[in-house]
Amino acid sequence: MRRESESQSDDSGNERPSGSKKIKYSRKFNKKWLKNPDFSSWLEQGEETGAYCKACKKNISVKTTGKQALIRHNTSESHKKMLKSVKGQQTLVSFKKFSNLEKSAKISEMYLAAFVSEHNLSYNIMNHFVQLLPKICPDSEIARNAPL
Repeated sequence: MRRESESQSDDSGNERPSGSKKIKYSRKFNKKWLKNPDFSSWLEQGEETGAYCKACKKNISVKTTGKQALIRHNTSESHKKMLKSVKGQQTLVSFKKFSNLEKSAKISEMYLAAFVSEHNLSYNIMNHFVQLLPKICPDSEIARNAPL
């Protein structure tokens, strides 16, 4: 049995008191971090012991330092720069949102074009089709909004 005053050497040759050995705990991703306003805009869950930054497209290990790793990443200059550039970008979905009516009108336009092509009709007939459709179906919003 050793006394506390005794010392032991580790693999690197350094001596340390026998009672000073730290226990290291492995940390896992905490889903509460996703609700934190400092992290919510850019944080996603990565692997079991990791997080993922959507702005930087980087994996962040939280295994050893936990939340402190996220705080350190959040305050880094490269992350701030990436967040600033991402906030200025529009998503593809936000460019143009079609209503159901516009979507249905586009689909009807494709059907008409396919019909003309399939039956080997002249493309010039399309202008007349578009004028004819609202007369045939006066109650149809789709026929009135056909964009051809």
